[in-house]
Amino acid sequence: MAWKQVFASVISTIGTASVIVAALAVVGKDAVKSFFQAGVEELKADLKRQNDLELAKTKHQFELSLAREKERADIEKERFIRSLDSESAINERIRREILAWANPILNSVRDLKGRLSNILENEGYKVDPIVKTIFYVR
Repeated sequence: MAWKQVFASVISTIGTASVIVAALAVVGKDAVKSFFQAGVEELKADLKRQNDLELAKTKHQFELSLAREKERADIEKERFIRSLDSESAINERIRREILAWANPILNSVRDLKGRLSNILENEGYKVDPIVKTIFYVR
């Protein structure tokens, strides 16, 4: 009978130890899980913060670059408008000059045509072969 008591005592000790080890395993598992979970959450928060900082930095650089490009575009636009105005003024001056000189030039051309017609068709001008001067013959 002593063996039965020893066997029951051993089984009881082993069973108690098993329950204690199982309880410690569950508690340890939960502790490790919460430790890693906290680390993961901390890592996620750190990565999100770094991502937000980089995003803000990139956005700021983009806005600065956009502002510089807009400023350059405005300068080029102003230059283009001034060149158009200058070209328009030049074209207007040319148009006024053409209008101012069109009739006098037309009259000069008609007069010259009449004189050339007199010279070529009517032989109105003769050249003195000795003196080689031109004089008008009526």
